[in-house]
Amino acid sequence: MDVAGNNTVETELNKFIAEGGSLAMLKNISEAELEKIYAVAYDFYESGKYQDAESLFQVLCILNHYDSRFFLALGACRQHQDHYHQALETYSYASLMSPSDPRFPFHAGECLLHMKEFSTAKQAFAGAQLLAKTQPGYEALAEKAGVMLISATEQAEAGNAKCH
Repeated sequence: MDVAGNNTVETELNKFIAEGGSLAMLKNISEAELEKIYAVAYDFYESGKYQDAESLFQVLCILNHYDSRFFLALGACRQHQDHYHQALETYSYASLMSPSDPRFPFHAGECLLHMKEFSTAKQAFAGAQLLAKTQPGYEALAEKAGVMLISATEQAEAGNAKCH
């Protein structure tokens, strides 16, 4: 294929993605098949096989980059393996897809605490708390975010006190 042919394919693929297409659609992988993969990945996750689960959740994220559940699960796998920077990147991307979901800033805040980024963690927990308070079903998360916000504030103040 020549350069012009490659440009046409690239243009068509970009148009397909821009119109809501996914790799799963392109490869004729059904939602039912994606759910089967998700179930296997979730079983790995629940049994503590985080690396195996991460691999499958990563495949799911590639196949359907619109399903924020896949990114939440991928971030959780990375977080459980102490890969906080990677988990933070995953949660950050997912929060762009689902900006009203309080779980993403909450878990990002947890990663930031482990990374000793207390000031940014405070912002994440404050955002998670605010989002959780405005949506039904997230009352427990709102409360937990409030507790974590206090903890991050205390840790930030303790860190500042050591510097002075």
